[in-house]
Amino acid sequence: MLGSVSVVVAVLQAASGQLPERESVVLSQAQDPYRALALEVAAAESVAVVESLSEVAHLAPVHVLWVTAPASLSDEEMIRAGRFLEDHPDIAVGIITGSTAGQARALWLRASDAKGTRAAYAIAKHPRTGVGLPIGLVKDAPGKRSAHTLTKTSFSNALTEVDYLTFAGHGGPAYLGLPNESRFGAADVPSLPPIVIGTGSCNALRPWAPRSLALAFVDSGAAAYAGFTFSPIAGYLLGQYKDLSFRHTWPGFTVGEMIQLQNQGTLSAFATFPYYFLAGDPRLHLRDAAPYRFVSDRTSGDERILELEDVAAGVVPIRIPNGAGYGFAEVPGVGSAAVTDRFYNGRIQMMDWGEDKLLLVVQQAPALTVRLRRSAPWHRTITRPPTDALDHTFVYLPQTGGIPAPILGLAAWSMVLLWGHRARKGIVRPVLGRSFLAGGVLAAILGLYTLFRSGNVAVTSKVITPSMLEALDFFFLFSGAALLYALSRSWRGRTLAFLLGAFPALGPALFSFAGFTAINIRLASVLGAGLYTHHMGVLSSISFMLLVPPLFLAFRLAESRPSIRP
Repeated sequence: MLGSVSVVVAVLQAASGQLPERESVVLSQAQDPYRALALEVAAAESVAVVESLSEVAHLAPVHVLWVTAPASLSDEEMIRAGRFLEDHPDIAVGIITGSTAGQARALWLRASDAKGTRAAYAIAKHPRTGVGLPIGLVKDAPGKRSAHTLTKTSFSNALTEVDYLTFAGHGGPAYLGLPNESRFGAADVPSLPPIVIGTGSCNALRPWAPRSLALAFVDSGAAAYAGFTFSPIAGYLLGQYKDLSFRHTWPGFTVGEMIQLQNQGTLSAFATFPYYFLAGDPRLHLRDAAPYRFVSDRTSGDERILELEDVAAGVVPIRIPNGAGYGFAEVPGVGSAAVTDRFYNGRIQMMDWGEDKLLLVVQQAPALTVRLRRSAPWHRTITRPPTDALDHTFVYLPQTGGIPAPILGLAAWSMVLLWGHRARKGIVRPVLGRSFLAGGVLAAILGLYTLFRSGNVAVTSKVITPSMLEALDFFFLFSGAALLYALSRSWRGRTLAFLLGAFPALGPALFSFAGFTAINIRLASVLGAGLYTHHMGVLSSISFMLLVPPLFLAFRLAESRPSIRP
């Protein structure tokens, strides 16, 4: 009854043009088993209860407390919620649930107990090599830092000793994957303090699933638990590894708002709609005050320049009053972001939130300068996509095993040896030198690009470590493909040689488009929606187009002019 009266009053006020500003609402279906709890929360908070997302959209709150029984949730419900958040990015949602209404009520009440004094991160798989880390868990407290091998015991101990923990690694609805094929499941969860837990694992937040780990954390005393409802692509959640994303949230930039901004990042990387959710109060925060101090805010021409001091290290959530409408933000020494950007940015993310601008900045300096402009520099739409594409294809992918350059090079040289056996040595030898030169030039260009860009790559949140072995792999591939091209008489042989040389960009593009299309078709038949965009395929396609001209010139350099007769 309380909720119905509140909604009617709001509708009448809206009709008269006097819709009041609302900070929060409670979302609860009329037949939900936890409906009584929803009415209790609304009465305690003095906010409205609404029964549908359309009512939420009408009231346009800042935060939504979605009070629901686990059994009321499903794939379809979460997809519907994700689509809603895609259309309303400036609304933060937190799911208030538990195995019983009493457990859900306790989750709601624990939000005020959350803090971030002691924090930890656990990495089950190295973000570059994918193998287990010898040091998987690092506990971080003022004046104290210690490291431990990641095991069930050390992970369980950390959960009871810290205020906030993030986990990066494989997982599922009922477990988190630890090194050596060990799994941390619902039965392993100890009695917890009001800890905040964030994960980047697959299917990690599905309270309706059997033996749900998310539900086990909530029932055991966690203040909040964040995770993906469906499977993400690793490396595209800002602060996913060591940066402790939520640690510096504050009343002006809460965990719920940060999750919405991180969701915008996933949309630019792989997700067709947001499916990173929070179990807990979206107004929750781990600090009492902002993790920085404004010392200057001035306008110079078409720029607004803000100086910040006493800035915390890590992922810094910055709220800029009256900053909405600025389409470009630059933080010298960190990077820049624009609303026109089409690909993931692991350095800076931003969005408008009402009249303000929200920024997430990954940095380590004690002082920052933020430069805002209404629009990005004119050349950004020309220079940024090629840079992101080359960073993705030739700096990031080789470190993930995504480009099998040695295998391709071996294939090219195997064909060369077969052809060379049939060709006259007098023709092969001069071509061999030119092919080595062509392959060396291309490999050197990519090697220098990797060294130059490795510290500035923003298209992933994974660790980027350049290696000269990758340049050697490319030399092996390009020189073999160039020699095969030069020794081939038919268009078929030359086409094969060209495809081998271009495969480091062409292969990932084809694999991404074909793979994600097949997965989306399958998921659509089961869920009614696909999960993955083709942004990664687009990046590699751009790289392929950029690679074609220098590859063609290199092959022409290696080409033998005299005719070859077997």
